[in-house]
Amino acid sequence: MKKTFAFIMALMMSVSAFTGCKNKEESSSEEESSILEVMIPLEMPDIEIEIPDSYEITSTQNNNTVYVKEDASVIVNSEDFTEAYDTLDEFVNFAEGAYREYSDGIEILSKEKRSENCVVLEYIYSLVSVDGVFRKYNMVGFFTDGQKLYLVTCKADEDTYESYREEFLDIIESVNV
Repeated sequence: MKKTFAFIMALMMSVSAFTGCKNKEESSSEEESSILEVMIPLEMPDIEIEIPDSYEITSTQNNNTVYVKEDASVIVNSEDFTEAYDTLDEFVNFAEGAYREYSDGIEILSKEKRSENCVVLEYIYSLVSVDGVFRKYNMVGFFTDGQKLYLVTCKADEDTYESYREEFLDIIESVNV
């Protein structure tokens, strides 16, 4: 469970790398140690996914491979599907809770089970920084092959998300695990 929390935190921290935002300075030493444990960049998993050529490949301290196009980004991660979760739905619910805990506010826009092996969660989260409140729009595809969990996280700024939304859906729908 601690590894999974660290995995989710790495995804959320990737957002900060692109926005320059930081969460409220309310964290316990246990949370801080969980975050420190994931400072080894996560590798791009071996799955089939179609990312448009208009995206550039870059990296962050948390992810070796990040696809970026202007203010939009796509990050793909995986971890072992542990006995802590009986179903993909249980993991999605856990991830949703972690997003709520880490952000300064979250609004779920949609949650759709596309198949037994795919759930798509669309949400807005807020982060407070010295520059104000930043809102990021996200679409996350959660996938499993029964052995591993895969997350395809697509993000964009509030004012441009709608222009990327269909492209994000296409990317998520292209995944073959």
